Amino acid sequence: MGLSLIRDSSLGATNARPFSRAVAHKHSVPVRGGGLILAGIVAVAACSGPTGDDPPNGGDGKVLWHVQQYGARGRVAATSDLVYFPGRTHDVIAVRKSSGEVAWRATTPTQSAETMGFGLAVAGDVVVFADLNLYAFDRTSGAFRWVFTGGGSNPAQSVPVAAQERVFSGSTTGTVFAIRAWDGTELWNAPAPFAGLFFANNPTIAGDTLIVGYAERFPGWRGGLAAFDVASGALLWTRDFSPLVTAGKLARCLGNAVVDSTRVYAWLERGDVVALDRQTGEIRWHRLPTGTDQGNWRQMSLARQTLVVASFDGHFEGINPTNGDLIWTKIGDLGSVLQPTSSDGESVYAIGSGALAAINPSDGSSRWVFGNAQPSYALYGTPAFDSQAVYIGGNGLWAVRK
Repeated sequence: MGLSLIRDSSLGATNARPFSRAVAHKHSVPVRGGGLILAGIVAVAACSGPTGDDPPNGGDGKVLWHVQQYGARGRVAATSDLVYFPGRTHDVIAVRKSSGEVAWRATTPTQSAETMGFGLAVAGDVVVFADLNLYAFDRTSGAFRWVFTGGGSNPAQSVPVAAQERVFSGSTTGTVFAIRAWDGTELWNAPAPFAGLFFANNPTIAGDTLIVGYAERFPGWRGGLAAFDVASGALLWTRDFSPLVTAGKLARCLGNAVVDSTRVYAWLERGDVVALDRQTGEIRWHRLPTGTDQGNWRQMSLARQTLVVASFDGHFEGINPTNGDLIWTKIGDLGSVLQPTSSDGESVYAIGSGALAAINPSDGSSRWVFGNAQPSYALYGTPAFDSQAVYIGGNGLWAVRK
């Protein structure tokens, strides 16, 4: 595979007091999928508290802390003490929630202009970062633990998810992998259940079920959804979405399904929203796309018994999850909505045009908007949150008061 040594760089905070730097001993670590990798991990602590630099529409005191020296993109993860940001330069940055201090930063050996992945997941005592392959680092110290290559299948094509101290990922070959978190051992893999060449996209965990979206690689029209048993990888059901759409229209499913107690909600690349029975995969309702652009990507979130759907063109709608009826619709003040929405059950958080918005799921009204398209405040990815704050990356790392 020819993986190079993980970079050991000197790090420091531009706006904070530096702490001592701890470097782990370099050692050979088994690569899951074959070969060895030499790993040297940098762990850095640096303090970066509130900067008082709220953007113009950020609101008084909205910033709890802001780490300026690192950029991030993709799905953020938070635990009780730390927030983990997927960096744009092949790095993971762990920040203390209480103070904004950088606890550690670790890098991978992937060679490209930017990180080749879009997120991370916390599983047990490791953080698993998608960067061409899956790289695991100790949650507390940042020490390198393992790398999973999936036999060269690019498991970083999808954002990993974690449950029961296991990590689950799709891939560019259509294979879904289940990996033991503590040592990177592959527990099972499941090939794409559709004939042809498919990507297996971002999986979603719903109890003992793993829901995976599929998109055809070539010629690139078809798509579907499949459910697997979390423990064994056994296929539970599949649903081909191609018959739902008119000829010549994309039916690819890009993942990030939303699940409640009875249904699975999926979106197709050209804007259709589909609800399926969670146990059988049977279609319960199908809603055609709306918005100013009838052929745009969609992202979804479920909160307060409302399915909130955001379109690339900034069109939001609230849908009754039981029957697919439209409850409300609005053109948001975010411009293009580029990233998936996520919800804490009370608010829906959407990223668009470099800003973060908190949306009332009951009527679509904006509770607040933070950031803007100015380079200093550009925000990207899918945030994490707790009862106090929303954590988001972009041109910097942010904790924003809810």
